[in-house]
Amino acid sequence: MNYEISKTTFAQKNYLIVRNEVKMENIADKNLWEKAYEKTYGYAKEHNIKIAGPATGVYYSWDAETNTAGLGIGFPIEGNPKPKDPELSVYQVEKSKAVTTILRGPYEHLKEAHEQLMNYMIAHKLNSTLNIEEYTVSYFEKPDPKDWETNIFYLYD
Repeated sequence: MNYEISKTTFAQKNYLIVRNEVKMENIADKNLWEKAYEKTYGYAKEHNIKIAGPATGVYYSWDAETNTAGLGIGFPIEGNPKPKDPELSVYQVEKSKAVTTILRGPYEHLKEAHEQLMNYMIAHKLNSTLNIEEYTVSYFEKPDPKDWETNIFYLYD
């Protein structure tokens, strides 16, 4: 598959997340993602925190040597609350330049979309600072994977 890659400006956002250091082989563990979404969504509702966008994965580190990724799972929110739950944090992303593409279809194609974005970054000598996946249409909304849409952003300096 070829993905249309374009440059954009990623707006400043705050994310209510469950932060994890994850072995790369466990990155697609559905249970990990569902628990984090339940936790962040439930906390936001209970504490009157407004969710301001789709479910998101924030990849703040990627270490091929240790085979681990720093991963935040949650939702963009309005404001900058200080969660009282030690499992939760607010992760602030400043306005940034980014390259982006949209994956339409099942998550099994995420690796391919990421590879094309990485190749674009290398070809254009851009230094990635953060990767974000926004699940604008996911299995929560539509059970058929052919209907899923994921916005992928590589922020750079």
